[in-house]
Amino acid sequence: AQTVAVFDPVPVVVETTTSLSVPGTAVTGTAVDLTATVAPNNAVGTVQFKSNGAAIGTPVTVAGGVATLSHAFDAAGAQSVTADFTAGAGFVSSSASAQ
Repeated sequence: AQTVAVFDPVPVVVETTTSLSVPGTAVTGTAVDLTATVAPNNAVGTVQFKSNGAAIGTPVTVAGGVATLSHAFDAAGAQSVTADFTAGAGFVSSSASAQ
């Protein structure tokens, strides 16, 4: 008889980066596209967009490294928009800087 040591494979976890693209101006009540780009572009997960720290809508699924949300702001004034990528298996979550 021989002893065999069996180990589970170490999962590969890939770091991600998230960037955000928002228009410089918007008109209240008129929808604009908020776009988050996640690298690498095969990363799986969702993006939660936020305005002044409050969630905007529901999380958007990343497809081909991109998540886009069409959103109409309901109040005038400066808005600090962010995007948080929540990674699926094999990837690490990341966040975009505020725009």
